[in-house]
Amino acid sequence: MKLRCDCGNVISDSTDNLPYKCNLLPDDGYWDNIHQPIVQGVLDFATAIQKGTKEEWLTKYFGEGYPRDLDDASVISDLVGTQLSRGPTAYQCAECGMILIPSTTKNGYAGFAPVDDDWHDVLAWRKQTR
Repeated sequence: MKLRCDCGNVISDSTDNLPYKCNLLPDDGYWDNIHQPIVQGVLDFATAIQKGTKEEWLTKYFGEGYPRDLDDASVISDLVGTQLSRGPTAYQCAECGMILIPSTTKNGYAGFAPVDDDWHDVLAWRKQTR
């Protein structure tokens, strides 16, 4: 995916571990839409393993095409990742620092400009050295 910032810079989202991309976890609805589904999914998965219905659980949660040869930790990782990615995704322009968040009222993104020059890598876990 690509989007263009107001400054003209093109922001590309074509791989993982991007320092200018962030999945947002809104507090409004977090418990019901993120936290609780993760807890319930892990509990359901553990129950399915115990009852011998893991195959049915995998189909219910991930569909027919989901790999069946993954270890349990990988399945739980996919479950958690799926839930965490349900929130909106924000991007930071590397040229001007604008934060772009999907608009809730129209197609496209709402832009938020930095208030000072200390905006580099604010969405990154690992801060880049300059």
